[in-house]
Amino acid sequence: MTPQPGWILVVDDDAEVLDALQCVLEDSGFEVRTASNGVRALESLRRESPGLVLLDLMMPVMSGAEMLERMRGDESLKRIPVVIASAWPEQAGAIRGAQATLRKPIDLDELIALVTRFLRAPR
Repeated sequence: MTPQPGWILVVDDDAEVLDALQCVLEDSGFEVRTASNGVRALESLRRESPGLVLLDLMMPVMSGAEMLERMRGDESLKRIPVVIASAWPEQAGAIRGAQATLRKPIDLDELIALVTRFLRAPR
């Protein structure tokens, strides 16, 4: 699957974070879909490929690190850009396969700039 510019999969187990990020990103003109854990996110990715995944690390069922590892090992998912959103950027920095990291709490201007950079970049 080729990443499709314009939509983002936000993966986080905190419903308030999911809602807030979805609102901010949609208000900025992006289509957003959400998943509450890595298993649900992978199920979504196997149906349709986004232009970007915004991924929390600390989640039940399947952690963000495990999800990213599975994505990078899957030919159909490995080209999708991933941005890790974490309260522990040092931990996030040690995880291979992500294109960028955002520190939680997320600076909304930084989020929009980063998302725009990835989704507007030529493929």
